[in-house]
Amino acid sequence: MNSVRSLMRGVGRVTPALSRAVHSGMRSSSSAASRAKAAERSLTSEEVYAREERYGAHNYHPLPVALERGEGVQVWDVEGRRYFDFLSAYSAVNQGHCHPKIISALTAQASRLTLTSRAFYNDVLGAYEQYITRLFGYDKVLPMNTGVEGGETACKLARKWAYTVKGVPKNQAKIVFADGNFWGRTMAAISSSTDPSSYEGFGPFMPGFELVPYNDVSALEVRHCLHLHMICHPLEHMRSAALTQCRPQLRTKPSPEVQTNMKWETLIKQREAIKASSCLPSDLKNWA
Repeated sequence: MNSVRSLMRGVGRVTPALSRAVHSGMRSSSSAASRAKAAERSLTSEEVYAREERYGAHNYHPLPVALERGEGVQVWDVEGRRYFDFLSAYSAVNQGHCHPKIISALTAQASRLTLTSRAFYNDVLGAYEQYITRLFGYDKVLPMNTGVEGGETACKLARKWAYTVKGVPKNQAKIVFADGNFWGRTMAAISSSTDPSSYEGFGPFMPGFELVPYNDVSALEVRHCLHLHMICHPLEHMRSAALTQCRPQLRTKPSPEVQTNMKWETLIKQREAIKASSCLPSDLKNWA
């Protein structure tokens, strides 16, 4: 009997202990997560570099700074050093890091409806499309997630327009790019690249792309004369992601780049008005 009472008392003591162990375990798990986060924050910049080098695909070579937070134009690295972010994620955060209005809208929408994809309608996409088209005076808009998607779609639109509106024969359209461009790492983007680190080892490449030296109107004119079915030249915006040289100059006249853009516009207008040219076939109905 005494042994039974002792056992019962033991069970009585064990049961609360088991209950406490469950709660204690939860706290331990939370504490472990906190410790993990603390350890994460305590990584040095060199350790951050080494971890990405070990586990990440080597498709990019970031600048040697390991950022952990930002506010407005300022960012801080893992050691607490402060920087001014003049790169602004290639313009994706021109509004500044952690803009309160954007964070508020993002949080509110994600808390209500996270994602529908284009498989369904939703109640906000049309509102955005109406606003942005009215703001810029466009008929329609096709939103993109990334810059390279925009470039790909621009090429597709130019070709579609060439074949359905201008009457260019099937698969004969040509698009001109400026050398030194960088607009992504898709097959089309690297097919228009002059950077071996972008295209080496990934051929064969997309056809229908031509290259001219940047800021060289004469080269562009030659291309227009040589190719009957030249349809567009996205020369300016596709260089924006590449680091370009800026030359000091007086502000008494437009910069060479601006002058070149003005010449390109003139060239386009002249091309529309061309009826005959010694370097072009006499039948320009499908070319102009």
